[in-house]
Amino acid sequence: DFVNPHSWLTFNVTQDDGSVAEYRCEMRSATTLRRSGWSPEMFPPGTPITIQGSPDRIDPRACYVSTITIDDTTSLDRYTQLVDAEVD
Repeated sequence: DFVNPHSWLTFNVTQDDGSVAEYRCEMRSATTLRRSGWSPEMFPPGTPITIQGSPDRIDPRACYVSTITIDDTTSLDRYTQLVDAEVD
């Protein structure tokens, strides 16, 4: 969800026992992400992703994103600029 003040990437993880659990990781604000060239369309449902991040203190299925790798090809850290952003 690209929302303010913080966006969330929600995804399913297949556990060792074969069950599927929903996880979510916090990202920067929607405004900041959009100015950096990010969009929700970068994360189509079913696309494999790998996330590195800091775990949430309370929720074992939540984190704060450091790096996202999309489909084992594109690696983005949370500050990646995909376009030249306007400076306010």
